[in-house]
Amino acid sequence: MRRSRTVGAECYEQADVSLDLVVRAQTVELAPTSRTHQGKPPIRLQAVMVEEERVPRDAPPIRWLLFTTLPADTLEDCRTVVGYDAQRWRIEDWHRILKSGCKVEELEHRSADRLARADAPMLKALAIAKLDYVASVFDTCARFDCRAFASIVETDAHPTAGAGLRKDYAYLFERFLYFLEDNAAAEQGVVVFDELEKSKSHLLIDQMHRYFAQTAVGRHRASRIIPEPFFVHSNLTTGVQIADLVAYVISWGFRIPRMTKPAREELKPFANRIARLRYRASRERLGNPGFEIWSFAHITDLRTQAERGEGE
Repeated sequence: MRRSRTVGAECYEQADVSLDLVVRAQTVELAPTSRTHQGKPPIRLQAVMVEEERVPRDAPPIRWLLFTTLPADTLEDCRTVVGYDAQRWRIEDWHRILKSGCKVEELEHRSADRLARADAPMLKALAIAKLDYVASVFDTCARFDCRAFASIVETDAHPTAGAGLRKDYAYLFERFLYFLEDNAAAEQGVVVFDELEKSKSHLLIDQMHRYFAQTAVGRHRASRIIPEPFFVHSNLTTGVQIADLVAYVISWGFRIPRMTKPAREELKPFANRIARLRYRASRERLGNPGFEIWSFAHITDLRTQAERGEGE
């Protein structure tokens, strides 16, 4: 057995909980214990220990001891091991819902007659399983530092009569640019749309071309954002499907103080998850060098300043 090695320390924060964790790992060999396995070579594993460094007096310490065949030489290796184990509970919940609630082993959806046997409790359990799946999608996005960008346009927003790029798209590109400037010095942003009807796709391409090629702001943003959009089928593209889930929760469940329309209470847990995916940039605005700009823009009027008669 090799001496244990400390591979790193983590500070974990969630809601009002902050934890300092120490991660240690060592290689262990497990010798055969059963007579039927005598003479076989030992199994070599990596043992990963995650321990809370400063334990409150009124709480038991957090301590995980995991055995794995995966490498555990670096802190990133250990994060992967712990992340996989954390997903185990969600998988077990998923299986329990499917087997105990949905009784999928009894239903065996091989025919319409068998499907018709599904009663209300089974369908409710299936709905719960699907909601749990959506929650796991958002949690996975947060774990991999995904960021969501949105232009939230009110249904009664004043429309624009202009032929240029709509304000909601311009705001979206602005916030995407800030994210690229802050986090990806040598990378280009790619714009991907769910495939539209051909005439609408051509119209959007034309508007984007004029925006990125013929306006000063657009030309500046084109230095970081590829001005030619990609169109994909949503049923074949995971990223677009996730964006659809995010858009649905934003439309019906996410609210900020300026948004007065009621939200669906049952979507609040998902809205809280979406809120954690926002990106906050800081730029100089109106003499304030630290003006905060969130990746979700709320828009109540799509008209340009000229259309609104401002600045004349």
